[in-house]
Amino acid sequence: MLLDETALGIPGSFIQEVEFRKGDVVPQHHHRFQTEIFYALDEAMFLINGENVTISPGDVLVYQPGDVHGNPVIPHDFRILVLKVVYRENDIVWE
Repeated sequence: MLLDETALGIPGSFIQEVEFRKGDVVPQHHHRFQTEIFYALDEAMFLINGENVTISPGDVLVYQPGDVHGNPVIPHDFRILVLKVVYRENDIVWE
């Protein structure tokens, strides 16, 4: 975790760096309560609400509660920063 809710001043929120490896799979899922904001450190690819999206370093993606997202197959290593807002344990629904 890079910054916690105390540092951010936003209860239930934190920023973390997430690293994905070529060949990994992140099943499609959504969150009921939390918003996720992804900041690309490298080129990254996601499947969002059925649409393939590629982002470049410096790009931002915002996932609202209910947005279905994941990575069927990760084609290359990449890293993102993730800001989770209104984070709750067990707030993930696998599709």
